[in-house]
Amino acid sequence: MPHAFYKRRQLFFNTIHCVEDIPFERFEDAVNSYNDLAFPQLSDLALSQTMADLCRNWPVGAAPIQVKDPVSSMVPTLILQGAYDRRTPVFMGKRAARELENSTYVLVPQSGHEVWSYAGDCVGQIAGAFIQDPDADLDLSCLVARQPQWVLPRDQ
Repeated sequence: MPHAFYKRRQLFFNTIHCVEDIPFERFEDAVNSYNDLAFPQLSDLALSQTMADLCRNWPVGAAPIQVKDPVSSMVPTLILQGAYDRRTPVFMGKRAARELENSTYVLVPQSGHEVWSYAGDCVGQIAGAFIQDPDADLDLSCLVARQPQWVLPRDQ
């Protein structure tokens, strides 16, 4: 059963991207997304070409171009963005924050696409606080411990 679930999930993923994303993207956009990653070396730019090739023969048509129009809303919105997110690059989260006038943007260090999976962890606490009071200042201090700690080799 788990195998069937993951297969359906992959079919769903491919369909959404072949309908809403790939028909409206240019390769230079993929290059820009790649270059915006904190560590582009950990990604694979060839994946964009692979997905475009897959979509050429996927049995769906492109959505209307309006799916790419900016969304405008005054509803309080929390945007949780993983600093290492390949699926939804940082520039997209920042663009959503600009377009949603009443949004709060939180960049989560050392995180990929799935930044929030447990209500009791740091990001879950931030999200819970936002839901309780969207107008309050969020306590992001728990993210400090998630900042990368770089250690350079000693001079020889």
